[in-house]
Amino acid sequence: MATTAGDDTVLMAYEGSRLCKQCVKFTQHLDPETMLSSESRGVPTSLSFEHQPTFAALEHTASTGCDFCKLLHKATLLSVVKENQCSTEDAPARLHEDDVLDVPFMLSAVPIIQAQKSGHRRQFWHGVSYQRESRHWTLKSPRWYLTSQRNFDLYQSWVQNCSLEHQQCPANVVSTLPTRVLYVGAGSLRLMKSQGRKGEYATLSYCWGAARPYCTTKASLSNHLTYIDPYDLPQLYRDAIEVTRGLGHTYLWIDALCIVQDDETDRQRECSRMDAVYEGSAFTINCPLASNTDYGFLANDRRTLADCTIPISWEAGQPIATALVTLPDDSRVVHMIREEDESVLDDRAWIAQEYVLSPRTLSFGSAQVYFTCNEEVLYESLTCSMNQVNHSDLYSPQRFPHLDKNMLSKGQSDVHGLWYTFLWHYSRRSLTYGDDQLLAIAGIARRVGTMLPGDRYVAGLWASDLVRGLAWQRGLHDQYPVRQTSRHQSPARLATPTWSWVSLDRPIEHRDCFDRGQDRHPTPLLDIVSITGSGTRDEKLRIRGSLLPILGIEQGDLKVQLQDGSLSEFGWVADQVIADLWESNGKPSNPEEGKLRQITKVPGLDSCLLPLSVYEDISNVLALVLEPIPGQASTFRRIGRAERYGSRTHDSLGKIGERIDLVIV
Repeated sequence: MATTAGDDTVLMAYEGSRLCKQCVKFTQHLDPETMLSSESRGVPTSLSFEHQPTFAALEHTASTGCDFCKLLHKATLLSVVKENQCSTEDAPARLHEDDVLDVPFMLSAVPIIQAQKSGHRRQFWHGVSYQRESRHWTLKSPRWYLTSQRNFDLYQSWVQNCSLEHQQCPANVVSTLPTRVLYVGAGSLRLMKSQGRKGEYATLSYCWGAARPYCTTKASLSNHLTYIDPYDLPQLYRDAIEVTRGLGHTYLWIDALCIVQDDETDRQRECSRMDAVYEGSAFTINCPLASNTDYGFLANDRRTLADCTIPISWEAGQPIATALVTLPDDSRVVHMIREEDESVLDDRAWIAQEYVLSPRTLSFGSAQVYFTCNEEVLYESLTCSMNQVNHSDLYSPQRFPHLDKNMLSKGQSDVHGLWYTFLWHYSRRSLTYGDDQLLAIAGIARRVGTMLPGDRYVAGLWASDLVRGLAWQRGLHDQYPVRQTSRHQSPARLATPTWSWVSLDRPIEHRDCFDRGQDRHPTPLLDIVSITGSGTRDEKLRIRGSLLPILGIEQGDLKVQLQDGSLSEFGWVADQVIADLWESNGKPSNPEEGKLRQITKVPGLDSCLLPLSVYEDISNVLALVLEPIPGQASTFRRIGRAERYGSRTHDSLGKIGERIDLVIV
C-alpha cells in the first residue's frame, strides 16, 4: 500500500483507489472476528464506526482526494436531493436546515453469514450505511473480484444453501453421469465416457453463434477422449471450466463437446436426453449476453459500475482481499437487472427448456452475477433475495407472461394452461435447425406428461385438451414476427399438420396463457373423433362438427351465416402471412422506424368457419377458419382462427343442428 501526503491528510493508495486514514481504519474493522459476536451464538451483528466528526470534515477529506470519502459525500447529497426534491447545489443548504452539518457521521456495516460445504461459516459484507440518528445514506453491496476464490465461495454457498434448505428445489445427489462429460479435475482436460459412472456435474447453457463452435466430431472423438488442449477451446468454454473447478466440481457437460456433432444417430439420441442432462445437473452456467463462444465472461471488467475499491479482511496489518463499493442510484440497480432482459439466450429455443429444467442457474451478466432457482433470485448487488424486492422498482429478468423457473413444480391446477404459457415463450425463440422444432421441447413435454397421466402428446398439443389447444393463433404483438430459423426453408415443414402450431414459422399465442388462474374451460362445439397418421408430420385430425359458410370480408371481419340464417361478424387472425411490410406514414420503412403491416391470405368464397368452443361466462365464441383441399372430399386445411363476443351469436351457435364428419390435415 503506497502513501502520499496531501494537506493534513495522508492518503493510502490501493488497487487504483486512494483512502484517508479514517477510511483505512474503517476497512480494518471489517475483519470477520470483529463483526461476528461470539456472545450471540453465531448471529451476525452490525458494525458501527465513527467516521468523520462533521460534514465539513467529510467535504475536506473528499476534496483532498480520498475516493471513499468522495463516495460517502456524494451518497449523502444524493439522498438529500431525493428526499427533498432539490438540486445537488441546494443539498448542503438543506443539510444545514436539518442541523446535521456539525454532528459526527457514523458508518455501519451489516454482514451476511453463508453456510459452506465444509460446515464452516464465512462472512460476506453486503452493505454499509452512512448515518446520523434516524437519517442514513446507504451504499449498496461491495462485490468481490469476479475471478477470486472468495467469489467462487459466494456462488458455492448459493448452490449449497439451495440444495440443503429449499423445499421447492431438488437436493444435489450423486447420480449417473450423462453419456459423455468433460473431465475438468486434476490432470489432463479430456472428454470422458461415463459408462454408468456416478457423480455431480455442471452444465453450460449458451448460444452457438452464427458458425458451429469448436466441437467433437467423428474424427476428433478419439483424441478428445485422451486429451483436449484448453487453448484450443473458445473463451466461453474455458471460463465455464474455471467456474466448475472453482465451485469444487469435476465434471462439466457442454453439448458441442459431449455430443458427436456429425453423427446424426448420436446427435438425435443425445438431444432426446437433454432434459435429463439439465435436470440432473448440480447447477447450470450461462452468460446472458454471450452471442457466441468467443465471449469470455470472467475477463469482463465489471468495475465500471463501481465507484471505489477498498481493502477488506486484513491479516498481519495487510489487506488480503478487496471489495468494490457502488452508490445506491436506483437507475443503476435497475440498469444492472434490466440489461439481462436483453439476453441473447432469451432468443434461443433450446435454452427455454434448459432454463426451466435446470434446478439452479448461475448467470454471469455484464454487471454482476445472479443465481436463480425455484425459490429465489440472488444478486451480488442486492442484500436480499429478488423475491423480497418490490418488482415495481426492479425489473425481473423474466418476460410476460412469466416463464418461471418453478413452473413445473407440484400443485399446478391447470397444467394445460401451463403448456400454452410455455409455448408463448418458446415460439418466440430461434432455432438453428428447423427440424428441432419439437425436439427442443421434448424434455418439457415429458415433464408435463408426468403431470398428465394417461394423456397423449400429439404434434405439440395434448389430446385430452385438444379442443382448447386448437384455439392458438398467430402472435399479433411481436416487433419481429418471423422466427429466425431454417424451418421456413425446409420442405418438411410443408407436411406438418396445419391444425398444429408447429406448422408456423412465427410466434403464437393462446388466450388461456393470459387468463391463467381464472380456471376457465370452454364448452366444446365439436367432437374429436380421432387422430391418425404415422408420425407428427402427417397426422390427420378427424372431427365431427358444423361448418358455417363465409360470405365475405367486411372491414377486415369475416361475414358468417349462422345456423338460424342470421349473419354475424367474426374478428379473425390469419395463420398464413404472405408478406411483412414496415411502413411509416404510408411509405416503406424498416423495423426500427416503421409500423408493421402484414399481408395475409384472404379466405376464398369456398372457405368456412368451424365453431370450436364457447366461454359461457363471457359469451366468447372461438372458431377455426378452414379452406377445402381440392380433390379430397370433406378434407380441409386450417388458415386462421376467428373469435366473436356476444350473447346472440352464442345463443345461435348453441342450437347447432346436424354435424358432419371432416378431416383437417
